[in-house]
Amino acid sequence: MYYRTDLLDQAGIPSKPEDFAKEIATWDKFAQTAVKYKQKTGKPFVDMPDLVFNGVRDQGNDIYYNDKDEFIGDKNAQVKKAYDFTVKGIKDGWVGKNALWTPEWAKDTNSGGFAVMLAPAWMNGVIKGNAKDTAGKWMITQMPEGAGNAVRHLGRSGAAAERQVE
Repeated sequence: MYYRTDLLDQAGIPSKPEDFAKEIATWDKFAQTAVKYKQKTGKPFVDMPDLVFNGVRDQGNDIYYNDKDEFIGDKNAQVKKAYDFTVKGIKDGWVGKNALWTPEWAKDTNSGGFAVMLAPAWMNGVIKGNAKDTAGKWMITQMPEGAGNAVRHLGRSGAAAERQVE
């Protein structure tokens, strides 16, 4: 998960990766922090609905089909959780209205139109290309509730920040 340290600092939200990870350790805490960010800045916390939905959804197993190749998407509790969480964020105003790969999304990535992007490891190159004015201001931290199966669902290119074990 990528985020802008300068924008979090301006909103009074911890910006060191380990501190921010604690701040957003669960999806409920993430939503609380998102509301606080929106209230302090007037801007969305995250860039778009798609990546919020995917981030929550991809923490589940057998998302749309089970091991017997039967469709289970309409009964999957993780899919419902992702949908409900994303819709609440949209209604609360902390989920941005961008669409992936659009010029508006690229502009907001550079201009501070949002602070957080729930995205796979390969998005780093896209961020560097779209947000040249923000070099050194983007960091990564653990997603709320862990990476889950995000690596499996993101084309085996996800990134998870893990704590170091001595």
